[in-house]
Amino acid sequence: ERGADRGARHREEVGGRPRLGRRRRSSSRACIHPSPPHPLRGGADGGQLVMEGGRVIKLVIEYDGTGYCGWQIQPNGRTVQGEVEAAILRVTGEAVRVAGAGRTDSGVHALGQVASLITSSRLPAPRLHAALNAVLPRDIAVLAAEDAAPSFHARFSATGRRYRYTILNRPVRPAFARWTALHVPRPLDEAAMREGARRLVGTHDFSSFACN
Repeated sequence: ERGADRGARHREEVGGRPRLGRRRRSSSRACIHPSPPHPLRGGADGGQLVMEGGRVIKLVIEYDGTGYCGWQIQPNGRTVQGEVEAAILRVTGEAVRVAGAGRTDSGVHALGQVASLITSSRLPAPRLHAALNAVLPRDIAVLAAEDAAPSFHARFSATGRRYRYTILNRPVRPAFARWTALHVPRPLDEAAMREGARRLVGTHDFSSFACN
């Protein structure tokens, strides 16, 4: 299946709550145009930079990932993280590193990607929220921005993620859902699918799926 919803749960003390994100089929167009130049390009893989006397800002971001090479900054492709960091640079004049709760792949969408950053800007969170949306591309939107606890980190404070897989089971190919669902024109064995899914319920060790 090429579509999945994902989100991250965060501890209550940092004010997080479960969100969903939607994954679409990856697009070859995503990795053609690089994100705007950024002074921190090639730095840490999504880790927010420590800044003396800075404040932590939590963002909740919604995006259509069709035209992106995923969340994480890539040397030769346009990414969501790159666009968000470029927008922050434009609004605050600061080059900051934004950490995401998860690093979505090429073509993956999010209904609530949680991100965090450290900034010395005194711009109130509501004004930062509005300013970022004014300069971000139309396929990326900041749903919320707020000051967070100094210890908050979008990735390391996350306690869980949620996924949703969508299958469109009908003979005719979709016009509107072609990027949000897997089209299966043939009949499906729903009983076998439910039995297979049942085996995933519970706590499991998926370390063998990791790269290292």
